[in-house]
Amino acid sequence: MAQEHIPNNQPLRSLGHEPLELMKASLEHVLKTTPPQPTYEVHEMFGGYTGGPTSLAYLFFRLADLYPDVQVAGYPLMHWTKQYLEGDRGEVKITTRVGISSEKLARDALIACLSKAENDVKAFLSNMPTVLGPSTDLKKDPYGSEFWEGRAGTLYFMRLMRHYIPESAALLEGPIAQVSERILSDSIDQDERGWMFYDLETTGAGHGTIGIITQLVVTTPSLAPRLRTKLCAVLNLQTDGNWPRNIAPASDDNPFLMQWCHGAPGFVVSLKAIRPYFPELQGRIDAAIANAQEAIWKYGLIKKEPSLCHGILGNALRVLHLLLHVMP
Repeated sequence: MAQEHIPNNQPLRSLGHEPLELMKASLEHVLKTTPPQPTYEVHEMFGGYTGGPTSLAYLFFRLADLYPDVQVAGYPLMHWTKQYLEGDRGEVKITTRVGISSEKLARDALIACLSKAENDVKAFLSNMPTVLGPSTDLKKDPYGSEFWEGRAGTLYFMRLMRHYIPESAALLEGPIAQVSERILSDSIDQDERGWMFYDLETTGAGHGTIGIITQLVVTTPSLAPRLRTKLCAVLNLQTDGNWPRNIAPASDDNPFLMQWCHGAPGFVVSLKAIRPYFPELQGRIDAAIANAQEAIWKYGLIKKEPSLCHGILGNALRVLHLLLHVMP
């Protein structure tokens, strides 16, 4: 059953303003409605790169990298990165999350990327004993393997630091290998099965197999041969351009969602990222991407809020990528 969506039969329209001006207007709106604070007291709002002040610091940080000369509200974008990052959060600890929604790890990683100081990289790495955990029993392990809450997100943080602080590569090499091996050992089997997320074998980019494979491979390309069987298995699940949210969803009345976290939009992002590392599968990957993009074009205007994760905005980014290739 297709997710509730708006038929994509409207004529294409032009933007009313240049994209850069629209971006600046959106950022000014963010600054007016959720300005940086000297103190943040509601810890429930902290969500690493997925919500709260650190997510806004990360937004401005990445945009500053792309548009170093752009100013918003009279200041360079990097100024706002620092403003959102500096507010007092009290004592923030690792709780049940070590992925991109972990406030502690996300903030530590971004502080290191800004300072480029070895001591800040080491401060991030001081969290690794907690991330790796004392228990190898999956039933007792407090952390999963997926991207949003689990150790695949930890890999992203270390890859981010390695990118912005190239001289930290040697320091990060060992922890990256340890986290990667922990993720691999936590899969359901060492063959074609993926990983469990809250008692479900999920498939998507946010919480499932394709997202985990992606972080493992783009962080350490030499792992690709060990993940080939799992990738083939998840490619085989594609149906009418989309993927089921879970493996064998016996009681799920809507197993095929069209969103980044679960479904074709996230698969397109992931498959494009890992394609270079599976040369013998590139034909299959290209066919899967093409079928997925057709499905996104047809069913991607979902009747949800315009969020990146579960909404139409994340889908629109995949549609935009398609349009750039098929239109003059």
